[in-house]
Amino acid sequence: MKIIILGAGPCGLGAAHHLNKLGHIDWQLFERNDHVGGLSASFRDDNSFTWDVGGHVLFSHYDYFDKAVAESLGDNYFEHQRESWIRILQCWVPYPFQNNVRYLPDDALRECVSGLRELSGSPDKTTNFRDWMNTVFGCGIVKYFMEPYNSKVWSVPA
Repeated sequence: MKIIILGAGPCGLGAAHHLNKLGHIDWQLFERNDHVGGLSASFRDDNSFTWDVGGHVLFSHYDYFDKAVAESLGDNYFEHQRESWIRILQCWVPYPFQNNVRYLPDDALRECVSGLRELSGSPDKTTNFRDWMNTVFGCGIVKYFMEPYNSKVWSVPA
């Protein structure tokens, strides 16, 4: 074996798929879980509830990727219309948050818009995730959405 693939998420499965298409047989994929999919996996628990591991499940705007996934999964490939909402400040905001700040209460809306108006710097010059978020989204969107969301998802401070 010459190639080891770590993780059976979309990237690992994609690498395996592409290696097969190229005719390589000298690879092996390792996954720590008892299911494939990584952060785009779904599984059913003992009470018959289906859980999506990642918030985005799996989505793409690339034909090659979409065809590879559909071909690889065959009859186990399902498409659903995505609709996500964020509950914040006693209101519902459609996802993506940064495109829908108009649904926020006036004070929060002003903070988000003000942060966007004051954007400066370049994302490629930032040295940490918090600075990158502030540079890309502005301090209001970071305060109300990006920081709480990322703290919840990754369980570490920005």
